[in-house]
Amino acid sequence: MLYNLTSGGAETGNLLTHHIEVPMLRHAVSTFATVALFTAFTLLSPAPLLAANKEAKGVPKVVCSSPGDSKGFRRKASRTILRVKTAANIRWGPGESFDKIFDSPLPKYFPLEALCKYEAAFPGGKKETWYFSRDFEGSMGWVSGRVVEEGGALIVKVKQALARSGPGPDKPAIWNLPKNYALKIINKKGKWYHVEDAEGEKAWIHQSVVWGSSD
Repeated sequence: MLYNLTSGGAETGNLLTHHIEVPMLRHAVSTFATVALFTAFTLLSPAPLLAANKEAKGVPKVVCSSPGDSKGFRRKASRTILRVKTAANIRWGPGESFDKIFDSPLPKYFPLEALCKYEAAFPGGKKETWYFSRDFEGSMGWVSGRVVEEGGALIVKVKQALARSGPGPDKPAIWNLPKNYALKIINKKGKWYHVEDAEGEKAWIHQSVVWGSSD
């Protein structure tokens, strides 16, 4: 939900103190190095043929290609942002046989940057798309293509951010959003995004206080 304000202010607000528990990937410090090295190999290898980073039943070798560009992610000019549909679990590898990094899933509209897209072929002819992705703090993990979609999404990257009734600093501030708050992009006007949260509330927010896009 969005939070009501009684007065305006700068685009980073401090009128409310509210903490949201979001399962950010950055907390997985003990195994981050393993995942980071796996990603580096994927992106830097000229023709990367990757096996899963742990042995797991039913998870085959898969070929990496970047979203929308067969020449590789490093040559891609624009980022591909994935938007969580309803909820998304982040895993250690490209398959449900891999453990979840967190017990709680990422919430609706949470944005992730796709680093690689994998088309995995499983026994019995089953095929499934998995994305190796990272969040706004640079932490990485695997997410199934069934629970995300390409589309405009943002997350508040500052401690407090003001959302306004219109696109401009002269418009009344109507909500104060906490860090890690996920939003869907409706459209954009200049440096302002018209956004909607998971409960259907709408407002405008300045691009300086959010991360994401693919609007």
